[in-house]
Amino acid sequence: MRTVIAHGARQAEHGQWIYRDGPQAFVIRAATCLSAAHERGRIELKDPLLTAEQLIGMWKGSLVSGLWMNGRPLPDAAEKRYRVESAVDLLLRGLNWSG
Repeated sequence: MRTVIAHGARQAEHGQWIYRDGPQAFVIRAATCLSAAHERGRIELKDPLLTAEQLIGMWKGSLVSGLWMNGRPLPDAAEKRYRVESAVDLLLRGLNWSG
C-alpha cells in the first residue's frame, strides 16, 4: 500500500486510476447495497456515498495507520469479523434499521 500511494503521488494520473478502481469503487459498491436497503424501506438514508464512506472508515479505523507504520500486528480472522460486525451494527442503529 505504501508503494501504491508513493507511485500515485509521483504519477497523478495513475493515482487517479488506482483510486477510481480501488477505494472509490469499493465505496460505490457499499453505497449500492445501502441504497437497496433504503429502497426496500429497511433504513433511512440521505447520502449513500457518504454513508458508505463512513462505514468503510469505521471498518478500517486506526488499524490501517497502525499497519502502515508496522506499529501493530495483523488482525486475525476474529478481530476482522468483530470490526466489521460492530461497525455494521452501529451504522444500522444510526440509520434506524427495521430488520
